Amino acid sequence: MGPRAVLAVIGIGALAVIALWWHSTPDVRGLGGWLTGAGEVLGLLAGYGVVVLVALMARLPPLERGIGTDQLARWHAMGGRYIADHQNRAARLLMNDAPTANWWLKASAMAR
Repeated sequence: MGPRAVLAVIGIGALAVIALWWHSTPDVRGLGGWLTGAGEVLGLLAGYGVVVLVALMARLPPLERGIGTDQLARWHAMGGRYIADHQNRAARLLMNDAPTANWWLKASAMAR
């Protein structure tokens, strides 16, 4: 399996995660709903990313032959930084969605 094929499979998996979230999400209303949804999606993608990182370092023979251990390790290191960022952003969005939404709505109403 070549690098492009592996990246395509990872990308398709991320799209599947988003599609499953979208399918199971009721109507999104208001800024708070959008912020909560964004936090949920980022959290789900971070969880999916952890599974991808484990697979990258699992020493699977097709991946090691097709891509190489050194490239897999670089992808793993880069992916770890993305996952940490996604987890951080998801936590911030989920913890602060309602107060931020209320503050933003009040501030925008006062500005009019």
